[in-house]
Amino acid sequence: MTTIVALARGGHVWMGADELTNVYERPVLGAVKILRHPAGTSEVLLGFTGFAGLVAETATHLTITEPPQYAGEMLGWAHTIAAKVSRIAMGAHLTEDGQMAGRVLLGACGRLWTLTHMGAIAHLDGMGALGSGEGPAIGALDALTRYSAVDPAEAVTIAVQIGINRDRCSGGTPQVEHLPPCP
Repeated sequence: MTTIVALARGGHVWMGADELTNVYERPVLGAVKILRHPAGTSEVLLGFTGFAGLVAETATHLTITEPPQYAGEMLGWAHTIAAKVSRIAMGAHLTEDGQMAGRVLLGACGRLWTLTHMGAIAHLDGMGALGSGEGPAIGALDALTRYSAVDPAEAVTIAVQIGINRDRCSGGTPQVEHLPPCP
């Protein structure tokens, strides 16, 4: 029940999400699926799929260190965040089969990773999508960035909207966030 899509270009990160969730199997609009979270003196963007409670639990309990200055250290930093989010999910019983229920898209310093249970996977092309609307959304983002002159924020907004249009489990108005380059 989610469409999360992100683009990393020139040190910037844009991330968008739909706002549909369900409460006792009833669709409800208004869910905030992107968390802007401190990381030392910087910020990261976290886009959540899975149990909605993971957003609040992460906002309350996650501490992230400053992003590393060297590109070679970024993956280890992302793995640490994945492990912390996984432990938060496990501690709050937001699990399926003993693992974190859902995935998280992490954006920081012009880079993207998918956080799975205890691990991070880098999106080397600077594009990522998660959730039931990820297929249409990532296809739209690829086409918009490759074959048009649409600005990045608009490309992400359109990609989320296409995910919403093509996925019966996504809905509402796109939420789009932007992170400038790290200092």
